[in-house]
Amino acid sequence: MTQVAFGVVGLGAIAAVHIDAILRVPQARLVAVASRDPVRGQAIASDCGCEWAGSYEELVLRDDIDVIDICTASGAHLEPALAAAAAGKHVLVEKPLEVTLERCDAMIEACERSGVHLGGVFQSRFYDGNILTHEAVASGRFGRLVHGAAYVDWWRSQEYYDQADWRGTWRLDGGGAVMNQAIHQVDLLQWMMGQVESIFAFADCLAHHGLEVEDTAVAVLRFANGALGVIEAMTSAYPGYAKRLEVHGDQGGAILEDDKIVSWQGLQIAKAEQEAMHRRFSTAAGGDASADPMAISHVGHERQIADFAEVVIHNRRPAVTGIDARKAVAIIEALYNSARTGLVCQVCK
Repeated sequence: MTQVAFGVVGLGAIAAVHIDAILRVPQARLVAVASRDPVRGQAIASDCGCEWAGSYEELVLRDDIDVIDICTASGAHLEPALAAAAAGKHVLVEKPLEVTLERCDAMIEACERSGVHLGGVFQSRFYDGNILTHEAVASGRFGRLVHGAAYVDWWRSQEYYDQADWRGTWRLDGGGAVMNQAIHQVDLLQWMMGQVESIFAFADCLAHHGLEVEDTAVAVLRFANGALGVIEAMTSAYPGYAKRLEVHGDQGGAILEDDKIVSWQGLQIAKAEQEAMHRRFSTAAGGDASADPMAISHVGHERQIADFAEVVIHNRRPAVTGIDARKAVAIIEALYNSARTGLVCQVCK
C-alpha cells in the first residue's frame, strides 16, 4: 500500500488528535514532528516512533515528507505554510485556516503558485449526520431553505485561557468563542445553507477577565439564497451544552446535536426513515466538547487525514480546500466587523 508521509508542526493540544489520526490511517505515516521545545518534542517523537525537528524550517526541507500538517496557534499558521509550499510540500492546516482573510489569501496563493494541495481541517464535515444532511439539502429533500442556525453554548474556565498566553488574543487566536470554538458550526452552516451575504452581530466578554476577545456573541444572517439564519457562540455558558445545528426548509429539515441527527422531518420522509435515523444516531460516534476541549471523537480527523492522503496519492481535490476553509473566516471577520461598528456588514467573497 502506498503511504503518504506526514510531518506535524506545533505540538499543542490539537496536535495529539492529529497525530493519533495519522497513526490510525493505513495510507498515512508519521515521519517527524517539529517543536522548538526539545524536551516536549523529543518526548512526543519517542512516544510516536517518529523523529523530532527543532523548527518547521528544518522539517519542510526533509525529502522524506510529503505533507506538512500545521497545528500551531491559529495566528501562526501562515509562516510554516509558506515555507512548506516553497519546499514543494502539500499543506494541511488545523482550523481556522488563518485569522484574517489577508493571511488566508496569502496561504492559498502560495500553494497555488507552488502547485501543491492545501486543505483546511473541518473534521465535522466527515461525520455521517452532517454528510446525510448536506446530501438531503443538495437533493432538495427539504425544499426551499428558509432558515439555518448554529448554536455553540459552551463553557471554558478562566484557567483554560490562562494556560496559554495566545488564547483570547486577536493576533494569535484571531478572536474568541466564534473564531476558536464555533468555527466548525459556522463552516457547517454555510456548507449546508450556502453563501452568507450579510450579517449583524453583538459580541462581548462577559464571564472572563484578561481577554482581548469575546466569550459571548450572537448574530443574525441573510444568505445569498434569501434564507435567514442565526449564529450563537459562547464560552460563558456554564456548565456547557451540546452544540446544535438546525437546517429548515419549506418541505422539511434536520436538527443535529454534537454532529448527530436528533430530528429528521420532511414531506418526503416517512416515519420508518425517521425511526431508522433515531436508531442509527442514538449510538453514533461523536463527542461533547461543551466543557472540555479535548473531549472529542477522533473519527472526523481520521477520515479527513485519510481523505488528504488520497489527495496526494491520486492528485485530486481535497474534500475541504483552502478556498473552502476561507469561507468560515470570511463570515467570522464580517461578524466581528459588525460587532465593532454596530452596522450590518457584507461578507467578502
